[in-house]
Amino acid sequence: MIGGLVEEARAKVLGVRSRVFAYSEFMRVHLANAHLLGSLCMHDIISAGTVYAVLGRLGNPDSLILPFRSTWAFVLQILRNTARQLSEAKPKLSRRLDAIVHRYPAVSSQEQLRILTLNLWFDEKQRELRTAALLCALQQLGPAICCFQVTRKVAIDIQRALPTWSSSDPGDGSSIQGCGYGVMILAPPELRVRFSRHGLPTHMGRELLVAELDGLAVGTVHLESLKNQKLRECQLVACAEVMQQWPEVLLVGDFNLFDKVVASFCLQDHLPGFKDVWPALRKEPGNTWRSHGKNQNKNRMDRVMAKLSTWQAVDVELMFQEPLHPGPYLQDVLPSICSNCVHLNPDADTHAAYISDHLGLLTTIEQIKPTSQSDPQAQDVPRSLALSRHFLPCRAFLRIPAERGVRAACFSNRKRMSRFETEMWHPNIFADGRVCISILHPPGTDRFNDQETADERWRPILGVHSILISVISMLLDPNLNSPANIDAAVHLKNDPEGWKKKVRQLTRKSVEG
Repeated sequence: MIGGLVEEARAKVLGVRSRVFAYSEFMRVHLANAHLLGSLCMHDIISAGTVYAVLGRLGNPDSLILPFRSTWAFVLQILRNTARQLSEAKPKLSRRLDAIVHRYPAVSSQEQLRILTLNLWFDEKQRELRTAALLCALQQLGPAICCFQVTRKVAIDIQRALPTWSSSDPGDGSSIQGCGYGVMILAPPELRVRFSRHGLPTHMGRELLVAELDGLAVGTVHLESLKNQKLRECQLVACAEVMQQWPEVLLVGDFNLFDKVVASFCLQDHLPGFKDVWPALRKEPGNTWRSHGKNQNKNRMDRVMAKLSTWQAVDVELMFQEPLHPGPYLQDVLPSICSNCVHLNPDADTHAAYISDHLGLLTTIEQIKPTSQSDPQAQDVPRSLALSRHFLPCRAFLRIPAERGVRAACFSNRKRMSRFETEMWHPNIFADGRVCISILHPPGTDRFNDQETADERWRPILGVHSILISVISMLLDPNLNSPANIDAAVHLKNDPEGWKKKVRQLTRKSVEG
């Protein structure tokens, strides 16, 4: 084994000491494998269909099992590189892979996000009442990405109280078992989130959990406890390796860094490019441990570290500084607390209680608005909207390879009702020129069409570029299973050469006319 490619200190598989690739080598190997796949396809050693079958599965985050230490951003990078590699030799396959990438834009549809981080405390003292107070507080908090540490005792309860939220746990607490105290992330239903877990060097079952949104990743961690500073530094290095795969990242949680000077140097050395949000926005000490008792306000153990370019942190505040009373929400959350709250009497046990020995941190981030000297009005338009002005009329002149029987066409898009202005003879284009593709269908799901998911339909974060990519893909690869023009579909199926001849005649007619 070549020196420098392995990290022997971390090389342990199923309790057996072994030699494993370092993280940088892991990324190189996966990228090289994808490049090899593309090269074999370029030389017709394997078919384009085989390549799409292998890489196309990566486009489905619901069924995808990410490689160890990988994130969704890395998967998109593989697809993007392969599409670029095959752009000349296999243009059809290249466009199909590129269409998968463009289903997941690099811009989030949210202009503002809130992220809560909180260590929930392992102590059994008043745990039932503290759980009830926590769930009531979450009911009042509103939409926020919630990152929790030490969740082993209350993970199921939290999910039952927020049943429509996306969770990093399947709902039975199984992802937390065997992982020390456990970490979990919940996201409100309006956010499209994917989760990935990444092992850390640890003696206490610690791990990094990442929630990936469109163009943004939020990771949470509970670094090693007690006198394990060297191990905490190794864990920060591992976190930085994973988070570098995404351009916009936040790392939040309980860092267990006690000494202020050591913490400053440690974060600066092992999280390069990250900014500690609290001192950047606040002058107060920001100590988060503890909320009560003899060690009150002793340390700033909980932190929010941000590495942002198109987003910016605009506010951060301490949460749950005072004892909380479940109040009128108690009856609403009691049914959710099946696993812990078996002895809580709503009539007698309703006094205020501290949620944890830690305070929470609630951070608000906003997308940076683009500025344009040539267009003053653009300064007030969020980037996510500026890239998706689908309601503005636009025209596009498309050139398609001759072998597909289509040479040129003028395409227009008006209020998501898109049509070809030149006469077309295509299975997925109506006789009046209207285009029938999933990306132009209204948002949501269609109960009469279970073959089409909500991800394939229109979303506000999509722009004209995404529409044109889908239209080009439709022209190059007609869908005969869902035709808009049945006569054209039958013609193509029964007489492909005759269909191409008619398309060429219409193209010549539109150009000469």
